[in-house]
Amino acid sequence: MQRLIIVITTILIFCSIYPPQVLLPFFAERYAVTESQAALLTAITMFPLGIAPLSYGYILESMSAVKLLKWSILGLAMTQLAFVLAEMVTDSFALLIIIRFGQGLLLPAAMTSLMTYLSGASEGKQLQRSMSIYVAATIVGGYAGRLLTGLTAEYVGWRWYYFALTALLVGNFVALGWLRKEMAVKAGRPSPRIILDALRGGEYLKIYGVIFCVFFVFSSFLNYLPFRLTALWGQTSESTVGIMYSGYLVGVVISLISPRLVTMFGSAINAIIAGVSAFAVVLLITMTSSTVLLFSVLLIFCGSMFLVHSVAVGLVNRLATENKGVVNGLYIAFYYSGGVLGSYLPGLIYERFGWSIFVWSLFAVAGIGLIIALTYKFGMEKQAYPWQAATPTGHHRE
Repeated sequence: MQRLIIVITTILIFCSIYPPQVLLPFFAERYAVTESQAALLTAITMFPLGIAPLSYGYILESMSAVKLLKWSILGLAMTQLAFVLAEMVTDSFALLIIIRFGQGLLLPAAMTSLMTYLSGASEGKQLQRSMSIYVAATIVGGYAGRLLTGLTAEYVGWRWYYFALTALLVGNFVALGWLRKEMAVKAGRPSPRIILDALRGGEYLKIYGVIFCVFFVFSSFLNYLPFRLTALWGQTSESTVGIMYSGYLVGVVISLISPRLVTMFGSAINAIIAGVSAFAVVLLITMTSSTVLLFSVLLIFCGSMFLVHSVAVGLVNRLATENKGVVNGLYIAFYYSGGVLGSYLPGLIYERFGWSIFVWSLFAVAGIGLIIALTYKFGMEKQAYPWQAATPTGHHRE
């Protein structure tokens, strides 16, 4: 029951983030704005996710993770309703941006609480499995949000998605009362010293750097995919755009079997390197004008990204022996900092130079992520095998 509540909560949180992405062409036309301006509906929500997670350590010091999670879920429910009502009764694009920013302030509270709760309730191999299930639930939520938005937009009107999501979030708020509060973990106050200590060693920072680059590319590509499909097909339905995100489902499988993949590749960092490599190579194939091929490579593209994500989040939690709230907050901050920059900046390249140059620019960022992952691996081996004489420790085999 406890795990089911956590999974459902995670799915609903991620159902709240991405619905506007499928509707970006609609909003661009509705409010007469450019592609990059419309993309702000996604980017502005990620902006607080890049800077706010650490600040919730102060709240978690005086409030349990479960309590913070409950109230952030209720806040998300209210902002979903506010978004659709604002679109119905006003013609202000700026008001929609403000509401989406408000949602972004609530999301890191929910995510940091969830990850801290899971980290405190699990350890060892069970921790990797718990984090893999968490990542799988985020994938299901991200995909369901896009797909269901597209389907409701075409058949009953997209606003009904928001009404239904509001009701589900309120129900989830009630269900969170059944979580065992004694499992909640208090996060340490995120003082500058603790944050610097987490980054100074280099291990965390390199993992954060990899996930920053990967999610920069991933969020950028998926944000501008609807515009690419419109350019290839002419006028296209929202449900068709939603179906194009089906590659997410591969990510569910990949994240759940990621512990086995780590074993297969020999270490977590090897799995991350393999994932980033496949991610970068497949990205180049997306320059095709064949929608069938584009749909096919999206399966590998999404699978590679979620391999990196599920392994990386488990790795940083295994490396952390204390201050896990800060470690998870930093992970979320780097992850979504990449997301917010990727959701907007490459769009300026797309508007001016077109799809091919846009993809090449993303390939360059993915390449930087791969280089960072390789420096982590070689640095780890250098520490584990100084002068080829020392015996590697379990810590560095991660």
